[in-house]
Amino acid sequence: MLQLYVATRLAKRQLANVRVACTDARWFLHNRVSPGSVAAVHVYFPDPWWKKRHHKRRVWTPDFAADCVRVLRPGGKLHVATDVPAYFEVIRELLDGQVGLRRLMAAEQSGPPGPEEILTNFERKARDKGESVFRAEYERVRV
Repeated sequence: MLQLYVATRLAKRQLANVRVACTDARWFLHNRVSPGSVAAVHVYFPDPWWKKRHHKRRVWTPDFAADCVRVLRPGGKLHVATDVPAYFEVIRELLDGQVGLRRLMAAEQSGPPGPEEILTNFERKARDKGESVFRAEYERVRV
């Protein structure tokens, strides 16, 4: 169902430079994406896996962070958003520690979105309810 939704939106916008895969992001980035081949990686609202014994299931691990850096071309961007403050800190620490990655922005956003903001449906609902969303943007730099 999600694949059809995405495919329809891409077709309506006539976007040919987008690839969609319905699989585990950690596996896909590590095994199927060539180094320096991606202009942008977007990871929005990943499952925080609240229980400590489930943390191993989180998408954000040191290996995943390193793979994000590996696949980005120089100047490529990494966009992250979550509504879980503690998970945001984990993500930010992982990414801030990556060689070849420079943080451009990290912010807490709350309240109704402005008309110029482009938000996911999940984020729009959270912001409309007055909940905070934590966003960060990084850039791949040459080392």
